[in-house]
Amino acid sequence: MRAPRRRPWRAGALAAGVLAVALWVVARPGGDARRLRREIRLAQQAAARVAPSVQRHAATLAQRWVGGSSALLGSLETRLSGLALTAFSFATWDGAAVRRVEALLWTPAGAAADSVTLYLPSSGARRGPSLDLEGAVAALALPQPRRVLVLPLPVREQRGPPWIPLGQGNLTAFRELARQTAVDVQAATHAAGAAGWRVEGWAGFSLGGCLVALLAGLMPEAVCGGELDLWAAGGDLAAMASQSLSHLTPWLSRPFGCDDRGYQHALVALDPARHLGRTRVARLRLTGARNDRLMPPACVEALATAARGSRAECEVRWVNGGHLAALGIPEALWRRVVGRGE
Repeated sequence: MRAPRRRPWRAGALAAGVLAVALWVVARPGGDARRLRREIRLAQQAAARVAPSVQRHAATLAQRWVGGSSALLGSLETRLSGLALTAFSFATWDGAAVRRVEALLWTPAGAAADSVTLYLPSSGARRGPSLDLEGAVAALALPQPRRVLVLPLPVREQRGPPWIPLGQGNLTAFRELARQTAVDVQAATHAAGAAGWRVEGWAGFSLGGCLVALLAGLMPEAVCGGELDLWAAGGDLAAMASQSLSHLTPWLSRPFGCDDRGYQHALVALDPARHLGRTRVARLRLTGARNDRLMPPACVEALATAARGSRAECEVRWVNGGHLAALGIPEALWRRVVGRGE
């Protein structure tokens, strides 16, 4: 009996078809977002395995600002006399090792003893005076007294070595920044629970606000049920990359070797405006500045539109002035602290 003829072209065609489908699944616009959500879930699981290891001690600005102007310190401590400052450190996972993060806890008079708001700062804040001042102003800007735990971003300027410097960013680094921030938010929430606090609010200014909005949509089961306060945060990363004058712009630049289609898909996957509609927070307050050169008002509007598509009670407020006006930082005081304006 004659053996059946083999048709190797069939196996080749089948393999090519499977490969084409796989590439289509990966390349379609939703593919990057799904992969990012999966990465964040794995990162959350890793963070949950790290023991809280909380350390706290009372601090003052004079203790933290070694060599600072005594006149400036006295002026600031008088202005911030209604706030108590505590250094609060905990453990996080950077993908290779357990590292300690020093956060700052600002406690205004009348704040509940068993709850806290987790705050992510801007890329313009630096370890020391400007980061301290921004956290204090954020604590005063909330509509009701609440403890504010300032979580420095995973960048060298806010945590020191070996974290990545802001000047070395591109869109791939921004993706890693978002993933590591998700780990840190999970670890900080875990640590707050070990300290006896519930995280009932999330807040952020500028880049920190963009990351809070992104994570509220990407990990709604972790950022849920409370209040979201965002100042000068936006969506539509393509517009932000081309119009903003901020330090964030290089982080949105195209990585080497990435084609136009891949770059656009990656921008969509990381866009807070794409994800915020899935948030499960109860209330969201968004504040934008009409003359903001760093966070274009159109990008704030894009995020506001996304917020209105969620089930959260949304409030959008506009203030006159530039970038710092959104959070309410007096520009003259900011210049004295960090030596520059916007």
